[in-house]
Amino acid sequence: MILKIYWSANLDTSGSETLLNPSPEPLPVAADRPVMSLSTEAEQKIRSVNDKLVELDPILQNFCEHRGYALQRVSKLFPSRRAREHGEIDRYLDLMTDAKFVDILKNGFHPEMPWSLYARATPSMWPGRVLTVNVFRGLPFSELAGVLDNGLERGSQFSAL
Repeated sequence: MILKIYWSANLDTSGSETLLNPSPEPLPVAADRPVMSLSTEAEQKIRSVNDKLVELDPILQNFCEHRGYALQRVSKLFPSRRAREHGEIDRYLDLMTDAKFVDILKNGFHPEMPWSLYARATPSMWPGRVLTVNVFRGLPFSELAGVLDNGLERGSQFSAL
């Protein structure tokens, strides 16, 4: 939603100062509404990252099956995965790219794209409180398959505290 506020420039009585006053007349607007969709090219760039991330799903699924976690895709737009265990303490292991969204839209996937794994814990009696620890940060995608299983195990130990 865009809030439109119309202003006009008026001179005060001395003519030396410009004041902004509410105006009943609208000024020209560049766009009446925000962009609601991505271009086909942008969608392809995001898909290229998600398609590579799918290659790690077997590692994540194996961990989840053995630990009682549920595997989730957090966002359709921003490539990431979440392993979640719901209980008295909700536990999350979030695998996320450190690449900026604008870089994903420009470049799509590349093997050196950085990724991080975070362990998070939220007591259900205090839903607004989240304890977060970096399990690893900024690892290139090309190295993830070799370290992800160990990282998930380390992260699950943190969130079990």
